[in-house]
Amino acid sequence: MLIDLANAVSRLNAWREEKTSLQVYVSIKGVCADLWGAVQEVQGTVAEIRSDSGTLRLELRGGLFHWQDDPPSPSNFAASLLVEFRNGERFLFSALREIR
Repeated sequence: MLIDLANAVSRLNAWREEKTSLQVYVSIKGVCADLWGAVQEVQGTVAEIRSDSGTLRLELRGGLFHWQDDPPSPSNFAASLLVEFRNGERFLFSALREIR
């Protein structure tokens, strides 16, 4: 489902408040990175992700936002936010499903 920037920021802030574990995939200018972390802060249109290996700051402005909160049942993830840019760059935030 397509959502706007304000909704995307709201969902990232909810993950921050809940201290949700995220898998974050980033593809920028031909370089890909995959890390586990959590949202540390969302300031304006910049999401800051903190992981064991450091901090990643991602500018969200100009992105097209796709929200999914109903992944197939065998998935380890409860929800995901895909941010796609016209230049081909993309960020994928996937929230780990809680095991009960």
